[in-house]
Amino acid sequence: MKLGPNGLMIDNFGELEAFFYALNLSGVLRLNEDLKDRQDKILIKEDIAVKQSQIDKLKEIRGAFNESFSIKLSSELVEIITNSLVGAIEQYVSEHPLFRRLYEEPGKRAFRYVFQALKHPRIAVSAYILKQQSPDHFAHLCRLGILSLGIALHLPMRLPRIHTTSFLMGFLSELPFPSRKVMLDAYDSSFALREVSEKAGMMASRLDAPVVVVEAIRSAQAFSELAQEIAGDADTTKESRQIDSMENVLFFEESADAGDSDAHKDDERLIPVLAEILKFTRYVFFLFTKLEHSEHLIEEVSFRVAYNARKGFFNLDLVNPVLKRFREYELEYRSLMMLADIEGRCPYRNSAWAYPKPRATQVICRHTVTSCPHLQNGWDLHVVSPQEAFGWIGASLDEGRYQKCDLEEELAKIRIKIQD
Repeated sequence: MKLGPNGLMIDNFGELEAFFYALNLSGVLRLNEDLKDRQDKILIKEDIAVKQSQIDKLKEIRGAFNESFSIKLSSELVEIITNSLVGAIEQYVSEHPLFRRLYEEPGKRAFRYVFQALKHPRIAVSAYILKQQSPDHFAHLCRLGILSLGIALHLPMRLPRIHTTSFLMGFLSELPFPSRKVMLDAYDSSFALREVSEKAGMMASRLDAPVVVVEAIRSAQAFSELAQEIAGDADTTKESRQIDSMENVLFFEESADAGDSDAHKDDERLIPVLAEILKFTRYVFFLFTKLEHSEHLIEEVSFRVAYNARKGFFNLDLVNPVLKRFREYELEYRSLMMLADIEGRCPYRNSAWAYPKPRATQVICRHTVTSCPHLQNGWDLHVVSPQEAFGWIGASLDEGRYQKCDLEEELAKIRIKIQD
């Protein structure tokens, strides 16, 4: 089963039969050309709705005809395929606590956006092929789309098509790369992310995705500094970054009009917003990978997101509405944002380090910058063993002696504000 220039190509009767019955396509499925037996007798005429009895007959005479089928992508067939995809996506939402919380308020409206995003024939069919042939990759792409839309659903701004394009962008952003290792490495490298984003953008264009989606995928930024900081002492040895392309899975042959996908002018205001949503989405998935064994996954993620958004890695207009869905953690993530503000006053970037988070009681100079006016001489802290930052935020503190920073005086103000 592959996507051809004029329809869905199937070269195995068993696959055709499974497709027909899985989606209940009796009276819906149509062929682009006559199906003939080896004596050139027509078995099924082109553009005539195929009935169940005809499929059963083909099964009886299998071997008497060439098993090559070009399925017409009628609007009815595309709608059925799209609805089947939306059903799977609803299941993914119900399985994850973060997704459930983001989709509680919008409810069914959110899945209408998903339907609208996927209903383009080439996109819907490609997604269905992935679901059948690479289910794990399909599930991952769906979750990227789910989170991207989940972020967009709570934006305070109103932009045309922000919901449908955010889901589609997330879904297509890693389409060519079934290897999670490839993408995790790319998250950590601006150069690598540019390379894979260009490849993903090209494939999205081949599927006739809106130009605004293609350009958002191509322009998404890496969070290299953040990823390296959080990786800490983890093994950073890079595996060979071989590109595992999905092109051979999806495409029967090159589309004649690939790249000429959008007839209408896209709203350029969407591109930077979508690109920022994608960076935020990827960061959350990066955390899911790092924290997969945590018993308090959502709590840990909310702390890190709050802290690093305040550090300037992510747009607070995107982050704050998402954090508000988790008010049970509000005191802690507000505290972390205030700690980020205090650390940000350090004239030497990344040297001030407040701990333990979120209820920090001290601030030290990680790099012992002796020329810094904030340094408190004579107030050393001796770390006898490496210390991990609270909530897995930032690098571990190595063993050694550290001098204190007078920004520590600001910590009392945090406690007062939190109490208020």
